[in-house]
Amino acid sequence: MIRQLALSAALLAILLASPAAAADQMWMGFTDDPSLRFADDRQAELNRVATSGATVVRTLVRWNTIAPTRPADATDPFDPVYQFADLDELVRNAQARGLEVVMALWGTPGWANGDQVPQIAPIDVNDFRAFAQAVATRYSGRFPGYPFVRFYGIWNESNLATFLRPQFGPG
Repeated sequence: MIRQLALSAALLAILLASPAAAADQMWMGFTDDPSLRFADDRQAELNRVATSGATVVRTLVRWNTIAPTRPADATDPFDPVYQFADLDELVRNAQARGLEVVMALWGTPGWANGDQVPQIAPIDVNDFRAFAQAVATRYSGRFPGYPFVRFYGIWNESNLATFLRPQFGPG
């Protein structure tokens, strides 16, 4: 009897289970291409990306470049210290072409790591948290002229000393 109930319950669960939803699309695109942000012909480059069938572009968001000095309020996405102009342009122009943006936040400014190179982690992780919060708030879609960004990563290839030091090994 218990065996029959268990079998019946399993069969009922299978019959009532909703089928898995398929993904709407496969995200494909370009990564770390400075020509999309800094080249003189960046608009033409974005046009080529958009007509290639790509759906996403990835860009590095260099904390040390965007916040070369300590902001008065690091969580305020409009603090005048922040230098977002080229990133704003990329996000707006990508969205206008139907492209999503993936932002990879990286690079500690000297004021946050004792004047070390950008690969050195911040002394206080809350400084990075505040910067990440400011970026996510800026691109939350809640402010006119600042499109929504849904994809973020932190510390480009953090498993490599090229991008993050110190590296920690076993033991």
